[in-house]
Amino acid sequence: MKKSLTMTLILLVCICSFQLNANKRDDMYQAAMVETDSQAKMGKLEAYYNKYGKKDKYATPQMYIMLVKTAVAIKDKAKVDDYYKKAMETQVLGEADKMNVKIELAKYYSANQMPDKAEVLADELIAYAEKTKSLNPMADKMFRAPAMRIKIAILESKSSTAEGAKLALEKSLSAFRVDKSSQSAHFVHYFAVKLYNDFNQSKEAFEALKEVCKEPKMDDKYYKTLTTWLNDEGRYTELVPVLKNWYAEKKNSYKAYSLGKALEEQNIDEAMDYYAQAVAFNTDYSAKAKEKLIKLYKENKAEEKASDEIINQEVEKLVEAAKSKIAEQK
Repeated sequence: MKKSLTMTLILLVCICSFQLNANKRDDMYQAAMVETDSQAKMGKLEAYYNKYGKKDKYATPQMYIMLVKTAVAIKDKAKVDDYYKKAMETQVLGEADKMNVKIELAKYYSANQMPDKAEVLADELIAYAEKTKSLNPMADKMFRAPAMRIKIAILESKSSTAEGAKLALEKSLSAFRVDKSSQSAHFVHYFAVKLYNDFNQSKEAFEALKEVCKEPKMDDKYYKTLTTWLNDEGRYTELVPVLKNWYAEKKNSYKAYSLGKALEEQNIDEAMDYYAQAVAFNTDYSAKAKEKLIKLYKENKAEEKASDEIINQEVEKLVEAAKSKIAEQK
């Protein structure tokens, strides 16, 4: 009986000790994963790797990916090379995991003036995406798009000519069509602005940004750039649909005012409606919009001898109707 009790106690102690060690290991791993400071993260990742991660049963694909990614972030070439080599040699990572590691190494090469090495890895990633996309519908988004962005970053250094900038814009658009990401949209905008400002290539720049602005939830700066260009060149027929898309994303007085201005020569009633909506917001562009609204009403709607008081009353009715419309559309 005593012997049996002793064995039970020993077993319980072993179980508790194992659980405590497992908890400590898990805590150490999670602390490394959630750390946001790159230098501190590197230290925590290496501490985990040296204590546990060298054993395959405690290693994870994410551990290896983060070791390489963090080494890239702190620009430590020795660590990048060391952990990349370890990641490529371990059996813990599958082929897709190793491709994710290669994305990080390609970024490092691209950022550190090693474009040829970066391009070799980018081509490998694109080939892998092509090979696996029938089995993995996300292959293009996971591997082709980041590879194309790496190629675009390389092209940036060669975009000092119109042809170089045009090629970079085309590659950027190709990446954007694959993943619709903010990163790809950024490159489209960057090279469109470069073509427009540096080389006066407005057609390519307009078409590229129009494509970006058709997608929902794009950065306001893309709309601002495109609408400014179209407005400056008096291309109001093209400007109106872009403004309407932007206004539908998030309404404000500036966008409503811009629509009113763009529509004055096309549709007076619609122009007045948008000016009224701009007034209804009662913010930065509301005063200018009210001046425009009163002017248009006087010139197009008011009776010849209508007093200012009557005109103002009618304008206020338009503004109240606009407020109701905005409220209904929220």
